[in-house]
Parts: sequence; structure tokens; C-alpha cells
Amino acid sequence: MGVLLLAVLGIVLLRTSPVQTKLAQYFAPIISEKLGYPIRIGKVHLKFFDEVTLESVRVDDPAGFKMINIEKLDVNFKLKNLTDSVNLNLDYARLYHPKIVLVIDKKTGLLNIDEFIRRINVLTAPEIPKKHPKNYRGQLFTIDEAEIVDGIFSFNDQQIEPMNDKKSFDHNHFTFHELNTNIKNFLLIKDTVSLQTVNFRGYDKISDTRIRKLNTRFDF
Repeated sequence: MGVLLLAVLGIVLLRTSPVQTKLAQYFAPIISEKLGYPIRIGKVHLKFFDEVTLESVRVDDPAGFKMINIEKLDVNFKLKNLTDSVNLNLDYARLYHPKIVLVIDKKTGLLNIDEFIRRINVLTAPEIPKKHPKNYRGQLFTIDEAEIVDGIFSFNDQQIEPMNDKKSFDHNHFTFHELNTNIKNFLLIKDTVSLQTVNFRGYDKISDTRIRKLNTRFDF
């Protein structure tokens, strides 16, 4: 009876946001050390074991840039899909006020997020399953649908000098504000990213460039 009560108490405690937050904050430095990218999570709330909300999520790159900063992240998933050795899948994700800062390093010419993705792949790579498709290239990470709400996206190529004409759009140095879009069929495998954007909107203040509506397929 005592063991049962302890088990019930443990489950109840794990359902509380303060305990979930403490666990996340305990493991974040461990993961940060393995990846070489500082990771911080302000608050965690797990709902019904298939929905989780993360607040104040931040990832810095080795140069000190705040590469990823998300005010609030809602994720919906099926537990069985998180243990799939072929396709790690999320049903839905919503990012509130995310800020993504991508930088090409002046000395190395490397994009900061590329190395981050590579290290995640190395850290999470499972053993090749015995039963896998003939064209198996590694574990997939997919999101069926996602939404970005009022985000910011910044890109800076340190190897190229900014344009003198501030009224022209500089595709090597820009920051889009007011980013809003729906995303479908997000796929990440090794160093390949693929997604479809629906009603993509954003505004670059410096060049006064506004994207009013963009539906496209993105492969990188």
C-alpha cells in the first residue's frame, strides 16, 4: 500500500509545473555540455502526457549569439512517435514570439545552426533498426503542422560587407519582423531541412521590404 501511495504521489508531482521545470533545468546544462551550445528553459508544463509547453527557451551559439529565443513553445505529440527509431514525429508545434539569429562566421564560413543540427544528430542518432526501408538515410524528425506567431528572423553573413544603400534589400544582412506563417510537412534528416510555408508574412524595417503573402516549398 505504501509503495502504491508513493507511486501515485510521484505521478502527481510529475504533473506539476514546478517539478517539471526543475527536471528540465537540471538536464539542460547536461545537454548543453554535450552539444557545446548553452541551452536554457525557463518553465515547463506537461499536459496529459501528450502536450507540453516550454517557456523562455534559449539556445546560444559558441560565439555568444542568441541563436534561438522562443517566448513560448506548445507541442502536441503521440508518445509512441517519440520512440520511433525511423521517424521521430510531432503532431503540432506553435512558436510564440520566436527569434532566430543565423550567422555565417567570418573566419570559418560556417552557419551557426548547421553545427548545432549536426551535433544533435550525433547525440540522438539511434542504432540502425533491423527493419528499415531500403533507402534508409538515418532517423527522420518530422512535424505534421506548425505555426509561427509574431516572430523575428535575422541573417548575417560576416564574410560579406553590408550594402551602402540602406533602401535596397540586402540578402546577406537582414532582419524580418512580424513573422507569421503556418508550416506543413516539416522534415529534418541529417543536414537536410524541408518544409512548406502557407501565408508567410514578414517585414524588414531597414529596407522597408514587406512580404504580404508567400506560399512556397523550402529545401535546404
